[in-house]
Amino acid sequence: FDGINAQGQVTHSERLAKFDGTDVPVQAVAPASTTATTNAFRRTGDHSLEVLAKTGGKLTTTNRIVVSADGKTLTQTTTGTNAQGQTVSNVTVYDKQ
Repeated sequence: FDGINAQGQVTHSERLAKFDGTDVPVQAVAPASTTATTNAFRRTGDHSLEVLAKTGGKLTTTNRIVVSADGKTLTQTTTGTNAQGQTVSNVTVYDKQ
């Protein structure tokens, strides 16, 4: 996963997981720290999955990802709390061009 954190720094982290709900460590490459220390992945349907992000064993965010049956739209719904303890509730929609 590549992104930009709240401080404007480019981030890169990696996970190697099965879709079995088991917590796996997040390997942060840059910068050295990351909000979630583990993620757990599980399939919730033929076109959907759930990712639970935890810090210190405590659930911080839940991501529900759904791909449309035709494979052209991915919707990600994120709920929980951020590193500052603020409520997070985001919906992101990606359309394949």
